[in-house]
Amino acid sequence: MAQCMMETGSNEEAFVAASRATVCDPQWHGGFHTLARAQRNIGELQGALRSFHTCLDVSQGSMRPEDRQGIEDECRETESLLQQEWAARINLPQLCINQDVGGASGPGCVVWESGVALAEYLSCHLGEAELGGRQVLELGSGTGIVGITAALLGAHVVLTDRADTLPLLQRNVQRHAEAISQAGGSADVAELSWGGPIVGACRGPFSLIVGADLVYTAADVQPLLSSLSAIQHGNTPCALVMAHCSRANHVDKPLFDGLAGLGWELCLVAAREPQQVAYGHPWVALFTVFFKVAAIVVYIICGLFSSSFVTNYVIVVVLLMLDFWTTKNVAGRLLVGLRWWNEVTDEGSNWRFETLEEGQRAINGKDSACFWWTLYVIPVIWLLLGIVAIVRLKIDYLLVVVVAVVLSGANVVGYTKCSKQASAQLKSYAQQAVTSGLTAAISRV
Repeated sequence: MAQCMMETGSNEEAFVAASRATVCDPQWHGGFHTLARAQRNIGELQGALRSFHTCLDVSQGSMRPEDRQGIEDECRETESLLQQEWAARINLPQLCINQDVGGASGPGCVVWESGVALAEYLSCHLGEAELGGRQVLELGSGTGIVGITAALLGAHVVLTDRADTLPLLQRNVQRHAEAISQAGGSADVAELSWGGPIVGACRGPFSLIVGADLVYTAADVQPLLSSLSAIQHGNTPCALVMAHCSRANHVDKPLFDGLAGLGWELCLVAAREPQQVAYGHPWVALFTVFFKVAAIVVYIICGLFSSSFVTNYVIVVVLLMLDFWTTKNVAGRLLVGLRWWNEVTDEGSNWRFETLEEGQRAINGKDSACFWWTLYVIPVIWLLLGIVAIVRLKIDYLLVVVVAVVLSGANVVGYTKCSKQASAQLKSYAQQAVTSGLTAAISRV
């Protein structure tokens, strides 16, 4: 299915479909291969690179050598495109950083957005005028994209990290050695474990310290502050320029309190925020929630405005019917691409549970979350209200709850069956697309 969507230029929809395929079957290498291509087509090159590597990892022993070679070629091509993107963004054409995606050294050997943002800041805001000839220390260098950028701008940089990440870091520095020399800078690699002794080249003196995404958990904060304090001792006051991705207050507060205590000049660089995905059908999502919530609210407070059970019953049931019709005939089709209906024939009544044509489905993540959360949560709320009605001996209002549970329950059953069929069909459609493509290729030979 995702293959067909990409052929028609529906790359966003292809990405969603392929993502669902990998969730349904995490060991299906074909799903990750298609996902990688969809990510590459929408410009998510780093995600595409990870998906290509995952495809190769899960296909160990189950893929023909020539097919594996083809995927490895696509992986190298994507990495090359990613390197070009970074070089253009940082405005250093000679910059070419290698990664070790999925390697044993973990996230330290991958370029993250904070690192690119900090390198971009050094190049486009400070530049050679501020960095040329300056003594710079980089903490948590990882791949070295920040420190190498500074060195290419004429700074004398010491790049540091844990021992397990140093081989990749050293290779990246060596790759840029000639360009760094021509720029009048230098780059040395040294091991530095936070909280340990500061020895060798790490002792400085430095006038600038840089780092990107230095801490992930609260346990990382104190060792980092301890190392910064030790580096500060004996050095002239220096500036700290860092890019930080905020994750939790219990991490951020001790970090920034500790940095403030050092008395250094601190410059925070903001990483680009991920693009927020808007609702694909905002009005449909709004009314999907509105009718459900309105029925519950009116049921709860109706006694405050009218003592007539009949009036209250009619108002709530009308809202329930509007919700049932909207969810069944509009929201399901537009928000999640599913539908169910009742077909009456001479033999009787038959319930049909189907997905829409796969090529017509364009599922938005927020639309889907809104639909499924409200679909399953609202019946639970009505069941709780039913228990309250029984406890309070409000048998007449229990009738309203029964109507609500029946109507919302019908949609729960219908769409749950639809979803299960969609998951089963997803892999089938993709396999058919691949088979059709191979058949077409063979026919052209």
